[in-house]
Amino acid sequence: MAGDAEPRFSGAYYGGPVGRTPPTAYHKLPRSRRSHGCCCCLLRFLTTLILIIGIAALVIWLVLRPSRPKVFVETASVSEFNVTNNGLNSSIALEMSIRNGNKKIGIYYDVLQLSAYYGGSEMIGHTWVEGFYQGHKNTTALRPVLTSNPYLYLPSTVSENLSSEKSKGAVEVEVRMRSRIRIKVGKIKSRRFTMKAKCQVLLPLNQTAAGAFQRKKCKVQYHR
Repeated sequence: MAGDAEPRFSGAYYGGPVGRTPPTAYHKLPRSRRSHGCCCCLLRFLTTLILIIGIAALVIWLVLRPSRPKVFVETASVSEFNVTNNGLNSSIALEMSIRNGNKKIGIYYDVLQLSAYYGGSEMIGHTWVEGFYQGHKNTTALRPVLTSNPYLYLPSTVSENLSSEKSKGAVEVEVRMRSRIRIKVGKIKSRRFTMKAKCQVLLPLNQTAAGAFQRKKCKVQYHR
């Protein structure tokens, strides 16, 4: 009978066309969370890199055991030291030594600047020494002669102090050395940096003071 026929329903009644599944909803992470994850990864990478570099530097230091050169003023003599009312004529001869005590590190020295200062600020002698290479466990002897500038002008108080010390037979000065250096390990050379050395020296102006001269060790510092 027509009344007994099963009713027909559209696909919409069953929730959609036959054979299709409802689409799955994908939720994207907020941009702030994604950025946070990237920053964490970058931070971990940088931390690991710094740690590796630090360990490598420590190993290299333990193997090489680098030490600074040792600088000494062995002897000093003065052939001329004439103090005038407004100047000074001086000639200071020094015997110096530079010791590289490293077993596996060589040192390249550029031109060395050597000066003598009185009172910490008045330069009373100056000279240059040609650069050189210093091998492992090696000592280099220098014999610079520091002379004053012919146009040197000294304040009257400084001239008076120099004259007073000269009458006592000795004058205390500060000897300064400066050079740009590089270190060499095997075939590898470092970039240049500055080495400075300073030491207090009592310049002998008579035979008695010359006989009492004692070897002086200089303080060595590195600078970029």
